[in-house]
Amino acid sequence: MSNDNRSQDSCSIDENIATDDDYACPICLQPITQKCYTDPCYHQFCLYCLLQWAEHYPRCPLCNTSSTAAIQLVSGKITKIPLQWPQHYKNSRYAENRQDHYGRDPCFAQIDAGLGMRKRKAVYEYKLRRTINTATGARRTHVIQIPELLKSSIDAQRCRLWIRRDLQVILNTSDVDLVELLIISLVKQTGKLDFATDTSSPSVSSFLGDKTNQFQDELCAFIESSLDIYSYDRYVAYDTRE
Repeated sequence: MSNDNRSQDSCSIDENIATDDDYACPICLQPITQKCYTDPCYHQFCLYCLLQWAEHYPRCPLCNTSSTAAIQLVSGKITKIPLQWPQHYKNSRYAENRQDHYGRDPCFAQIDAGLGMRKRKAVYEYKLRRTINTATGARRTHVIQIPELLKSSIDAQRCRLWIRRDLQVILNTSDVDLVELLIISLVKQTGKLDFATDTSSPSVSSFLGDKTNQFQDELCAFIESSLDIYSYDRYVAYDTRE
């Protein structure tokens, strides 16, 4: 990289730093730690979030641009970390600050669950949108409801865990048994996630209120993902920009 390009890149990064104090990482939805930028599209993330994302999908979570490196500005100098990263990065200082967020050892399950709750609260409180990985960079993923899939999946343990967790977030209570059973029963009967037009009494929408549509959309996306709840929390990104 030429000195001119380095100066131009550094200037661009400095401008972002001056205005993004409240920006949340689109992957973990937490305040950014070890800020980095994707090369070449300059979207910002926590460094370790981006490294772990790239391990599974080496493209920017926001615009789907093929990303070659994570860029950091340290003491006025630009450092590039390849996203096709070697094994030693996993044990380096870059992993230390986020290791507790994404530990794969079972002993981190409780930490993962707590961080998952925080992420889901942010999703519903700020009506965050999942990012879509297309060349157009659209910010909203759309789900297609498949009745057979919904009926066969809704009562599975992975779905029940997700339903209970998100209901607890939305309703701010651990006592969600009734609503959970309503949801499972309705989907098994109809093969649809259409709680907003449900006329049964009590209805799901009478509990979820204005979060009904977002909840059913998120539930459908989770079912289609085939991920477990912890993997879904780690790797599904949300657009936190205005």
